[in-house]
Amino acid sequence: MKMRNIQTKSVGLFPLPMVILPKETIRLHIFQNQNKSLINDCFASGKDFIIPFIHNGQVTQYGTSVKLVDVERFYADGKMDIKVEGAEIVKISETQSVKNLAYEVGTIETVDSSLPTIHKEELTALFTKYVELNKISLEKDDTDISVYNIARNLNLDKEVKTKLLRNASNAVVQSKLILNELRLQVLTTELQNAAGFRYYMN
Repeated sequence: MKMRNIQTKSVGLFPLPMVILPKETIRLHIFQNQNKSLINDCFASGKDFIIPFIHNGQVTQYGTSVKLVDVERFYADGKMDIKVEGAEIVKISETQSVKNLAYEVGTIETVDSSLPTIHKEELTALFTKYVELNKISLEKDDTDISVYNIARNLNLDKEVKTKLLRNASNAVVQSKLILNELRLQVLTTELQNAAGFRYYMN
């Protein structure tokens, strides 16, 4: 996969054992001191931060750049409930501790999520069919289909999301994973619709 450099001096890191896809929104409870400091800095500066993916207890070199959407609740002891939205999948090439910061920062590159030529036609056709079968309304900028765009609209379990991110540097492996999921979910939906039709006719 191609990567492009993000011009930034310091990006705060908040490792978690979860995969957040681009445009996926989640809520987090912030209670550790270093993470409270990070969120306070992001709230004050408007900067994004990175959630590196933890797998089997180890922080990997891939993660998600996320935007702080809202701080929904502040607690008296400094804890908080926040809402974040995934922006893009990144590769973390370097991490370091910085004086006067309670959290680590990292140098990152954005991972290109465009579909590989070998699977692009079938993925695009299957995704279009999946969207039509499930009556999904896509946002305007979702028309430029990417691996993560498709993944976000599927009902993926944690295991598949984990495999997807662990193979962030291999577009062909990622597209195979999504292709298998799409085939299964399209087939399942078609069978459910057919079963419902037969029941109605009887």
